[in-house]
Amino acid sequence: MKVSVLVVALLVTASARAETPYAGMQSRGIKALSDQQISDLRAGRGMGLALAAELNAIPDRRTSSSWRTD
Repeated sequence: MKVSVLVVALLVTASARAETPYAGMQSRGIKALSDQQISDLRAGRGMGLALAAELNAIPDRRTSSSWRTD
């Protein structure tokens, strides 16, 4: 009985580790960004957040630079 409970517990924890959506991210250079996102940023392509910023009324750099008065 104790052996079967132990086997079931080990199987459950092993399957839980395999299903985590963040598995493998701890080995990245920047843990929150994928290799593709890092290379896009280095190439100057941005992060694709312009739409989210615009929908939240945050001006882009072209709009805010047109407000300069100097």
